[in-house]
Amino acid sequence: MALQGALLGVIILLSDVCKTYGSGVIQSFSKTLFYLKSTCPVTLTRFTLLGVNCDVTVQRGSTGLMTRVEILVNKVTTVLQDGRVTVEGNSISLPFEHTYQHVYQYGVYIKLRSKVLPFSITWRNHSEGVSSLWMQLDNPLVDGMTGMCGLKNSGTVLNDRAEGYHCVTVKDCPCVYGGKTYPPGAQRNSKCQSCVCVQGKWTCSANVCPPTCNIEGQFVTTFDGKQYSVPGKCTYVAARGFKWKVAVKFSDTDASIAEMYLEVYQEKYTFSSHSVKLGQDEITDLSQTEIFAEEKCSLLRNTSSVFARCHDYVPVSMFFDACVHRTCQCTSGLKDCLCVALSNYVKACASQGINIGDWRAETDCNIVCNGNLRFSYNMQACNQTCRSLTGRDPTCEVQVDPVEGCGCMPGTHLNTPQECSPSTLCMCHYQGGSTRPGPVTIDGRECICRGGQWYCEGEPCPGVCEVFGNGQYNTFDSMWYRFDGNCQYTLVEDATGDGHRQFAVRVESVPCCDEALTCSRAISVDLQDVVTLILRDMNVTQTLKAGWQLQAQPLYSIHTVGLHIIISVPDLGLTVIWDKNTRVKIKLQARWKGKVRGLCGNFDGKVMNDLLTSSSSVVFSTLEFGNSWKTAVPPCSDVTQEVFPCERHSYCEAWAQRRCMILQSDTFRDCHLKVLIQHVV
Repeated sequence: MALQGALLGVIILLSDVCKTYGSGVIQSFSKTLFYLKSTCPVTLTRFTLLGVNCDVTVQRGSTGLMTRVEILVNKVTTVLQDGRVTVEGNSISLPFEHTYQHVYQYGVYIKLRSKVLPFSITWRNHSEGVSSLWMQLDNPLVDGMTGMCGLKNSGTVLNDRAEGYHCVTVKDCPCVYGGKTYPPGAQRNSKCQSCVCVQGKWTCSANVCPPTCNIEGQFVTTFDGKQYSVPGKCTYVAARGFKWKVAVKFSDTDASIAEMYLEVYQEKYTFSSHSVKLGQDEITDLSQTEIFAEEKCSLLRNTSSVFARCHDYVPVSMFFDACVHRTCQCTSGLKDCLCVALSNYVKACASQGINIGDWRAETDCNIVCNGNLRFSYNMQACNQTCRSLTGRDPTCEVQVDPVEGCGCMPGTHLNTPQECSPSTLCMCHYQGGSTRPGPVTIDGRECICRGGQWYCEGEPCPGVCEVFGNGQYNTFDSMWYRFDGNCQYTLVEDATGDGHRQFAVRVESVPCCDEALTCSRAISVDLQDVVTLILRDMNVTQTLKAGWQLQAQPLYSIHTVGLHIIISVPDLGLTVIWDKNTRVKIKLQARWKGKVRGLCGNFDGKVMNDLLTSSSSVVFSTLEFGNSWKTAVPPCSDVTQEVFPCERHSYCEAWAQRRCMILQSDTFRDCHLKVLIQHVV
């Protein structure tokens, strides 16, 4: 039975017994204190000594008191329940003598002393149950003991992912994914990634499949694979990222998409069934083939057609229905609707590794490319454009399914929307514009554009992560997301894996009187396990670890600049900037690329894997991601639902929108080219 609402904390005590008291406090033999709040049966100890079995289990009620205690020794069961003590199902009076045990009054307590094992159990009754219980060890016990009490001096850890909460060695810790528990060594394999459970954490290979979102008519399949439908005759934002946005506009007459909009930096592309526009300039015409009859949808189900080779891998019925529906809804361009519907099935087959072949020739859906572009069923995105030569091309780092379309011949790159050029003629791109080959000054650095690539002098820019307001995060790799919990979380820490922590920055929201609002943040900065800096209540305090000695070269420096406190750690390439309220900014030198983890992501230049949990598993839910980075102390609950201020106080939303509109005015016009306004409004 799964434990409900389990809360764990760790405190070191000095004791030789295993105790449980209060609403869920359990002190193990290894002198560790756990807090476990649960109404399920919990095994305190289970072992075998000299052929005698022993099993002690407790169960608490909603008040936290133990409503049932079961003690099994040498196949004799003693139960404490409803204020009574029963042995082998028979109620007893005290004192009670038995061949294997002696039960008697012990002051205000009751004590059971085993005659066949070297231990005793003492408890105190309350009107509604047992309020405290402890087990005394008279001699060292054998290996193999399990349960919450653990084995004395065993060096084990609590397995809080299994029924009964036993103590196990680290190598025997299971892993959890998607609400399911996996044993050590278990594997999770998918088309895109394989993971192995090692010491309670997932060790995963690189994810080679990019997530996709499909919009087929009014039916939407999200990046997470969820499906839903939307009303037509509206314009919707399909996806939005850092400095880019994709939107779709549905037709006023049918369920088709009339236009798609792509905004990248300051450029806006408009796609329709017949053209593509950059701003107001039309750059291509995509309608070049003859009308394709409605009955051609039946080719999808024809067992003799080119599509038949995929029938065993992708069910065709849903695509056939969508093809007929799209065709019936079309008022013009019937051929285009049919060809698009057929291509959707081809793409689904390609995602399963099935190559349909030259289906366009068989269905009369041929495409004529503009300019010197050519058509291919296996068009590759990697380094196909001049823009991709300017910087890292993320499409080169993942294995993608075949894509059909118009592209450039080998040895050339797309330089303009309709022209492929040799790399020597490629322009170079930067944030806010592009330039032809030759020397240029960008952000104070002298650079040369050559072959579509930049050759610059000077140091590379540092990575920046920041958190502000009620849980607004921008990672080192420029991924924006929202997460607002009331615990302490790891914002960033080094992940070098050498066993010696270089630094760790943790944050905690400090709520106002209204718990839905964050008034300030408390920041903890741990440096090389020798000093901890606490930034709270507009001040900085320092705590030195035992044995640390003053160094000739200071490890860090603290400065107050205007409204901000700046902590600089030059040797580590780390800078922490705090506005004494809710905004925290972390700067890391480029040498930390791919060597950090936490709520700020892993700083590897890839947005797709920024939601990497503390157990090394990439997830899509920001709640699951954020909860995984809770620190162990103090214990607190997971965030299960986020309610942001304007959602909780809807009457404030209109007021907030009016006050924030100034960000879109000319007052901040110079900043609009560098920071997307939608992330801060």
